[in-house]
Amino acid sequence: LNAILLTICLSSCLMVQNSNFILTFALLDLTIFFIYKYASSSRIRKDGVYSCEVILPSPASSVLFYSFCITSFFIKDTIQLSILDVCTTIAILLKIGIFPIYNYLNNRNYKSNLPYSILLFVYLPFVGIFAFNKMISKMSLLNEVFQITILSFAIVSFICFAFFTIKQKNIVKFLAGASYCFACFSIINILFIGKHDLSIIHSILNMFAFLGIFSLLCILKINYYSDKINLSAIRGI
Repeated sequence: LNAILLTICLSSCLMVQNSNFILTFALLDLTIFFIYKYASSSRIRKDGVYSCEVILPSPASSVLFYSFCITSFFIKDTIQLSILDVCTTIAILLKIGIFPIYNYLNNRNYKSNLPYSILLFVYLPFVGIFAFNKMISKMSLLNEVFQITILSFAIVSFICFAFFTIKQKNIVKFLAGASYCFACFSIINILFIGKHDLSIIHSILNMFAFLGIFSLLCILKINYYSDKINLSAIRGI
């Protein structure tokens, strides 16, 4: 498990250091693969952590991303290239879970594995937003068509995550949805002000805040000897 965590950290460090957006996506793909590997290696119950709901978004986003990238090499029209750039960016957002309805929240097994939840809903959005910010600056996509489309997509995603979060009674699902809401806000922030340190600082603060909350939740679960901690139990405390 420690070796897998170290590999996740190394791939993330390489991701933020390189300047090639295709290599950045490949390292993001590697990071999420090892997150799945960590989850499958730390099973708490008999049922596995892997499921179709959590496996399918990652390869689907990879197929879309590489297909759009290859197609863009054969197209010279500016409008068509802008559409392909929008599709490529949406594939990146799908990879990190920022996608309405079809995302990693559909997986039902992360609730019993808090370290897996932290990696999937706190760490992955952080490195994904970092990669998104880096790719936006390298690809020079800050035109009106791109901004309006991705901004609308981020707002729709935010509304879906907010609606999901409000309905939740399970505290782990509640925190996962809230983390995605803040991730959407970071993406909107990047689109409005472009590449700026403020967006990265906001993402870092979000990550540390949710790490702290999940750590407190781990302490509660250990002391209460329970796999389920809902909002009613928190109010009782």
